[in-house]
Amino acid sequence: MRRQAAGKAHKPEKMVNKEMNICKSRFLRTPRFLRITLLLLLLCQVMFGCSLSPKYEKISVPGDAAKSFYGQSNAKAFSDNSWWTDFNDPCLNGLIKNALAGSPDAIAALLNVEAYRQQAVIASAPLFPDLSLSADATRTKVNLNTFLPFGNSFTNNAFGLSLTASYEVDLWKRLSNAQKRARIAILSARENQKTVYLTLVSNICDLYFRLSEQDAEVLIAKQIGGIHKKLLADAKRRYLDGAIDSSALAAARKLRAEALQAISGAQSLARSFAFQINALSGRNPTKDIVVSGFDGINSGLAPVPAGLPSSLLSRRPDVRAAEDNVRAALLAIGIAKAALLPSVRLTASTGYKSSDLSDLIDHYSSVWTLAGGIAAPLFNRGAKKAAVKQAQIEAKIAVQKYISTALSAFKDVDFALSVYADIKERLVLEDEKIFAQQVQFENAKLDYLSGTGSYAAFLNNRILMERAKIAKNRLVLELLQNRVQLMTALGGGFWYAAASPKTSGEKQ
Repeated sequence: MRRQAAGKAHKPEKMVNKEMNICKSRFLRTPRFLRITLLLLLLCQVMFGCSLSPKYEKISVPGDAAKSFYGQSNAKAFSDNSWWTDFNDPCLNGLIKNALAGSPDAIAALLNVEAYRQQAVIASAPLFPDLSLSADATRTKVNLNTFLPFGNSFTNNAFGLSLTASYEVDLWKRLSNAQKRARIAILSARENQKTVYLTLVSNICDLYFRLSEQDAEVLIAKQIGGIHKKLLADAKRRYLDGAIDSSALAAARKLRAEALQAISGAQSLARSFAFQINALSGRNPTKDIVVSGFDGINSGLAPVPAGLPSSLLSRRPDVRAAEDNVRAALLAIGIAKAALLPSVRLTASTGYKSSDLSDLIDHYSSVWTLAGGIAAPLFNRGAKKAAVKQAQIEAKIAVQKYISTALSAFKDVDFALSVYADIKERLVLEDEKIFAQQVQFENAKLDYLSGTGSYAAFLNNRILMERAKIAKNRLVLELLQNRVQLMTALGGGFWYAAASPKTSGEKQ
């Protein structure tokens, strides 16, 4: 009897193995069924899912069919290179390299791209099943005295372990369109980053040329101030000799004071340009900046031909960003339309439920569920229809902004090329004025040396010569600034990503 009882108490090894195999087969069969079901649903989604977003079509812009821009004079091909190196100025090249690496605006633009990249990862998550693993344990006590006069109490234990999968069938491409829109946002952020780089380089070049020209103007102002000092001394001598009256002496003193003020103003303006360069570069505003002499800057650059206007639309980063915004707006229409239609969500779970922790993973405790649901909007369809109309209006706005950006690009190039021709013509006239002033100065010098002319006339002609140099330098500055404006309008040099900005967490 004891042996039989013992035999009944312990199952044979073969029976235990058989039950374990049955448990294993049941356990494996259920997830496989779920996987096959999900794969079939995915296949149906690929085959029958449709996008409700309008297709993107090329936007016509007035003027994009023109053969060339106004003012184009030669056939040299335009290339997207580091155009600022054409000035052959190592000081300028170093400043631009440091600015691209340390500018707060450049770093923010780089981080903005990374933020949109992470947003794209978030937007891709709903396309995959949502899996969650959960474990729970509860212990409850029920007192039967509440219901029966002589009832007892008992406790109940419950343990659970489950794996749950939830998946939304993307029948109307709402989720995939949201993912595409997030990816387009990355492209738009990259174009905005290039725009920031291009603007930064242009501003550094413009301020650098202003600083170099202002330094040259300071030197000339000091020379003029020295000449006025001589004129004042000559006026004092002549006043003491009775050759001039007090009003002439006062006029000489006034001109001397104005010359000193001009020196101070030129120095202050030069310091402000240096402060601005340092601020843009993310450096201490008072840091010294080394610039080349203004006479050594290569200002004889020929205008870069812009080519066809249609090529400009594919080159300017702001135009490409505007085009990306149109594509994103069209996808938003499909997303809004999909919200009007029913959505299908599937939920499946598998796991164990047991009242005893030791039997939790026993095959007898295994459970699984498979459920599906369809949800359709009923009471808020008016708001969702309004969202569709709003998305359609925003798409039209995006198209108009694209056209406006493209027209602005055409205008910038045409204007820069036309201004270049005007500056070149003014430079020719300025050279003629300088030549005539040089002749007058030489004659005044000869008159003074021969005794037929006054010392004051000689010095005044010298001042006119120096001021002519200032006028010439300012025209050359306009020419250099025009070159920068033209390259900015053409969208050139934005590829320069070798000096990508470093975030604050990276080693400098």
